[in-house]
Amino acid sequence: MTYMENAYTNISVWWDVESCPIPTNFDGIDYIAKNIRIALSNANFHGKLSISAYGNTDLIPDEVQNALHRTGISLHHVSMGGITYLFIITFYELLHNHNHFLCFFKINK
Repeated sequence: MTYMENAYTNISVWWDVESCPIPTNFDGIDYIAKNIRIALSNANFHGKLSISAYGNTDLIPDEVQNALHRTGISLHHVSMGGITYLFIITFYELLHNHNHFLCFFKINK
């Protein structure tokens, strides 16, 4: 499959909120999921989309966590410094357990 072909598949976006922090204003939070969807669509990626944010939830205010949830972004607690390890293990499990095509995108700095 080339970049320009339409990709109708499961799409998983993982956001490392330690290296690429969550915006502090709610307007920014509201546009995150929307902008991810637009960017994927513009790149001809279509299908079931899941967006997950990973980081130390103890450091994220409740109102920001609620705003993320409201936009459809799931938030997962990971101890400080454990994100890279978690991504490697989870990515391996996805590859091992899914016999269908899956697009994976990681947001970090």
